[in-house]
Amino acid sequence: MCQYYHATKLENAKNIEKNGFIPSKDGMLGSAIYFAFKPRDALLKARCKNLNAIVVVRLNPGRIKTEKFAHNWDLKSLNNIGYDSVQMLHCRTGPEICLFEKHRITIIGIVHWDKTNIEFY
Repeated sequence: MCQYYHATKLENAKNIEKNGFIPSKDGMLGSAIYFAFKPRDALLKARCKNLNAIVVVRLNPGRIKTEKFAHNWDLKSLNNIGYDSVQMLHCRTGPEICLFEKHRITIIGIVHWDKTNIEFY
């Protein structure tokens, strides 16, 4: 299984580790949980300011639909056509994959940094 990345603030990352991910209210592919294929891309995709953490995960995306353009998906619509998650490989900020179900996400750890230190949780 591959690793994927979600950039945020440390406070948010600790909350995610404790309570799990919460789907975004919107996004290029719908209200979902978004991950980048590379840590650098995760930083480019993040919507919050003062980024200082990356949540590292493994995913079980099931059947993946690949999109070329933005489309507002939801789990029911995807399931109706035989898919569980959706990805877009040609984003300006790098490829991304979106999941709609928390049980498909396994948190490996958190990487946190400040001006003088890098920590792994």
